[in-house]
Amino acid sequence: MRRMRYSENARARINVRLAPAVIAVPAGLLSGCTSGEEAPTPTFAEQVTATTVVEGAGVEDVDPADYILNGNVVFDYRTGGDETGLCIIEADDANPDAVTCTGTAPDEAPDIEVPPFEQQRPGAARITDEGITYTLVEGVPPAPGALEPDQRITVGDATCEMGGNRELSCAVGETVLTVSGEDRTMTLTGDVLDDEYHVDPSAPALTAGQVAPPAGIDGDYSDTDEPVAAGTMCGAASGNTLVKVREGSVSCLDAQEVIDDYRERRDAECGGNTLAMRMGEWDCSSPTARRSAQLDAAEICYGPSGTVIATPAGSGQL
Repeated sequence: MRRMRYSENARARINVRLAPAVIAVPAGLLSGCTSGEEAPTPTFAEQVTATTVVEGAGVEDVDPADYILNGNVVFDYRTGGDETGLCIIEADDANPDAVTCTGTAPDEAPDIEVPPFEQQRPGAARITDEGITYTLVEGVPPAPGALEPDQRITVGDATCEMGGNRELSCAVGETVLTVSGEDRTMTLTGDVLDDEYHVDPSAPALTAGQVAPPAGIDGDYSDTDEPVAAGTMCGAASGNTLVKVREGSVSCLDAQEVIDDYRERRDAECGGNTLAMRMGEWDCSSPTARRSAQLDAAEICYGPSGTVIATPAGSGQL
């Protein structure tokens, strides 16, 4: 694992235990309204501490239960500018404690490329006790509330505190994320982890023509469980879901099932334009209007072995 270190800003160490992700976020961190025999791990409800005020510290410990959204703790923040930032504290006992916050990434952060979005600067960072992953957050509903100055929220080993100077500081173990200033500049301390969405700075830049997968050519109409080649339009003859195989090979029935399952889950979890979700081995999303026009697709899914399927532009059911 390749690791880089950021220098640590002068800061007071956060010595509290704090009660994402990714977005995403990982591309599906909050997809929708949303990425042994020993003693059992306490449930999130058991971990949540009551609202208290730290005597003499001037910092209020707020109740994480007031910020629950789809099983995670989600809050807005402001660091002096007009724009509002968002943080997600992952409260899933099955995963390590993690905090994901939106903001302006430092110059040394790598570009990211999260299909179907083109290569871009990261719009968020996710921290765990192992290190830092740069990512983006899409399709998250409004947060239940904001973290105000002199408030702190704790979930497990993750802590976020909004200082009286409107500087937000989050920590998981030795990994720290600080956001400050009107442009919500992020400063991070910890190891930058290798990630599939991080773009190698030594790799040649992609051209605009390479970003969007080729649209393919008109092919045979098919609705069987036999794999079909790129260019095949599925569903045209039967009146079922229209799906075009852009790259690779997959059966029409499987391609239609992926799109149908994606639509059902997306709609059940409050929809949202550009909503990215992990569907088994497939990464699916509904691009923005501009990106949809570029891709000529209403919904697009990237699957195993480089397979790409898409629905015709204008056919998405949001």
